[in-house]
Amino acid sequence: MYDTDVLVIGAGPTGLTLAASLVKRGIATTVVDRQAAGANTSRAAVVNARSLEVLEGLDVARRLVKEGVAAPVFSIRDRGRTLIPIDFSGLPTKYPYSLMVPQSTTERLLLERLEELGGAVMRPKTVTAIVQDPDGVTATFDDGGVIRARYAVAPTAFAASSANTPTSDSRAAHTRSRSCWPTSGSPEMLPQTK
Repeated sequence: MYDTDVLVIGAGPTGLTLAASLVKRGIATTVVDRQAAGANTSRAAVVNARSLEVLEGLDVARRLVKEGVAAPVFSIRDRGRTLIPIDFSGLPTKYPYSLMVPQSTTERLLLERLEELGGAVMRPKTVTAIVQDPDGVTATFDDGGVIRARYAVAPTAFAASSANTPTSDSRAAHTRSRSCWPTSGSPEMLPQTK
């Protein structure tokens, strides 16, 4: 009945983190992304302490720390004038700093970890429609392919860019703004196979 339990639409840092977390728990997860390859440019340059704490559980934090630059004090400046100095060195965490690291590096390390766990990203794969029914979600792609899942989750950018994506009911259209298409059941009910 289902091709996968969770369809993750988008292989940016959020999608890759979610996918790796699900795969690590033994949950059947399929990741799709419309880009032919991962980003080689950066839309972000900092990973904060709480994100590093979360990524520690995926064995990604130590990899990021090896490739980034710790900034215990971060200043927002206007030319030569400091507007706001922010001191992270007193944070009660193993990571009392902002880690300066390009998003492309973050995505590369998350993808490597996902692949180590047995996951993969299907590229290029562009969603053209999402249809929700009481039992799940059906995603249709620009190549005519279809994936049936219990849940579909997408980053905000996808949700905003797909405001005109056809759906089978208003609940899916309303839920699109939250970037998640829940179906019957809850995440706690996903099967644990590992």
